[in-house]
Amino acid sequence: MAIRIGVPLNRLLTVRTNALRLMGTGGVFRRATMADSVRDFLELNRKWFQHRGIPWAAVWVREYSKSIGEHFHMQYHQVAELDREYLAQLEEWTDELLNMGPFGSDVVGQSVENSWQVKRCRRGNQSGPSVARYLGKAEPNEITTGWGKVKPNERKLSRKHGGGLGLIDGAGQKEYRWGTSRNIGPAARNRAGLLA
Repeated sequence: MAIRIGVPLNRLLTVRTNALRLMGTGGVFRRATMADSVRDFLELNRKWFQHRGIPWAAVWVREYSKSIGEHFHMQYHQVAELDREYLAQLEEWTDELLNMGPFGSDVVGQSVENSWQVKRCRRGNQSGPSVARYLGKAEPNEITTGWGKVKPNERKLSRKHGGGLGLIDGAGQKEYRWGTSRNIGPAARNRAGLLA
């Protein structure tokens, strides 16, 4: 959908939210709950892009792993000329300075303590489907029907990762677990005649 409306998702931001909190920094990620922090961070992004005349298009997911704790991925549309300005804004939003590199060719920038990183979306040289597979890795491989029958989750693009919700902070079990910006969300896809 993002490509269809002219805003291909060409950047991938990873924020190690748990690490930011443990270091005592975190900026916007210091809020009462991580769900609140993510909601506020997404709104700051929407306003930042809107102020610069760039349509805000993003897909995001919160995850948990045993090695790094809770973290957050956001695939978004960015104009290359504004990469440096956006990295400076990330410094402010997270209270962590930009590491000046050098980095690999896919890394746009990352913080000094590696709590956040922005990459160009080139997973398998296919931005959309390939990164969507990566962001959807926490989806369960199997689903249980209303009649108790277990069957493969046909909507999951890759079954490499077993999935599961993990330990995600928030009032509800799935609150701010994943989402999309409105211009590429379910309602927009329905209006465009695509499956939601």
